[in-house]
Amino acid sequence: KTNNGILLILVVIIISILAGYNYYMQKRLENYARDSVKDTAEDISEEIDKYMDSAVSGIQATSYNVTQTMSDNILADSAKVLHKLVTQTPFEFIEYVDSSGMNTIEKGEKFDASDRVYFQEGMKGNTGIWINYAPKYSNEYLLNFYTPLYYREKVTGVLTGVLGADTNILPMLKSDFFDEEMIGIMCDENGKIIASTLEMEKDTYLDDALSKIRIDEENCQLWHDNMNYKESRVFEFKDRWGKAIACISTNKRTGWKIIQYVPNLSFKAVRRENTSAEYAVTAIIIGLLLAFVYYQVKELRKEKDRAVQSYENILVATASETYKGIRLLDLETADSDYIYFENDGINRTKIGDWMDWLHSQ
Repeated sequence: KTNNGILLILVVIIISILAGYNYYMQKRLENYARDSVKDTAEDISEEIDKYMDSAVSGIQATSYNVTQTMSDNILADSAKVLHKLVTQTPFEFIEYVDSSGMNTIEKGEKFDASDRVYFQEGMKGNTGIWINYAPKYSNEYLLNFYTPLYYREKVTGVLTGVLGADTNILPMLKSDFFDEEMIGIMCDENGKIIASTLEMEKDTYLDDALSKIRIDEENCQLWHDNMNYKESRVFEFKDRWGKAIACISTNKRTGWKIIQYVPNLSFKAVRRENTSAEYAVTAIIIGLLLAFVYYQVKELRKEKDRAVQSYENILVATASETYKGIRLLDLETADSDYIYFENDGINRTKIGDWMDWLHSQ
């Protein structure tokens, strides 16, 4: 009984330690997630900043190179000229728009781009980035990097280098949390989704993404509050599965929002993987402890049996020199045996109930 009590106490202590350790690991995991989403969002934002800088520099350098080859205010053979230069830039392709607004794409096709922001701003002498949410020849959103094209120090047209939101930006938004899913989203300053690892329809906003993951009104407001900050913000909220963590970082060059979000399902998967290993180790420890206690109890019983056997041998040897026999009485059952010595041997006879035997005598 004492050994069983000690064993029970040890098991309770081990389970308590495991529960405490599990709580500690959960908090540590949450803190790591907060750091992870913040670092990831800021790193992605910085990477996109550098990519944007490279693209802007690329279109300006292309414009300069094209200007050196021009002998008229119209870029002749524009498709051929731009095709040679595009490989020196990060762009998928480069378009030339003449002063009337006629756009010539790399394949030589033309369309009126006079209503496009990149043309209107470029003709003013400005360089910048414009998101084309309604491209004529593409199924994905396009990022147009525009700059004016000069001839004899006068703006004679516009060059625009093009990147695909899904082709070029989306891969930068992909990351993971201990090999589990981390959702990445990039929105413009109005909350319209430019690219997202969460599968979304075209012409959708952040509210549409929040609705898709079934975030209630209170938690939606928490998202909007954090969208208004310029510095990186890490916050906890509840998605459709439970507590989750997200970070919103503002892209310095564009003002766009870079979002990284660890869903509750990813938390659960990581916790499950960690705790399963802990439970396995604990089970092994408890198993070894039980085996050790069982071995000790078994040895104690053997020692006890040896002591009893030795005592009985001493008793029998002593009694055989003094008495003809002895009676062995079980005090719990009142049954007795008669052990007697005959011809240097020991014989044993059951007497039965001790009181009945006394009465019979």
